[in-house]
Amino acid sequence: MLISTTAEMLNGKVEGIQADPGLKGPFTTDITDPYQLNTLYGYTLKPDSPLRNKGLDLKSILGIDLPKIDFYGNPVPSGSGSEPGVHELKQQNQEL
Repeated sequence: MLISTTAEMLNGKVEGIQADPGLKGPFTTDITDPYQLNTLYGYTLKPDSPLRNKGLDLKSILGIDLPKIDFYGNPVPSGSGSEPGVHELKQQNQEL
């Protein structure tokens, strides 16, 4: 088995995070309508998630603009940086 030694690297620096992302849960649903996927709040981050503000600055790295809102309709970024993935946490002083 071949294991990559350069995974999660950017400019020779490890950028990946190996941690429990701190999702709210539960991870069960009875949703059958794909237009209701944005109601899967169990897949949102807890306020103390280790992913808070750990997203890469894709604009400076790849020239890619961040979206204006995340999957759940939250503004991106909200705080000193974005979160990786589909959920952007609100600033600490806002309701989470």
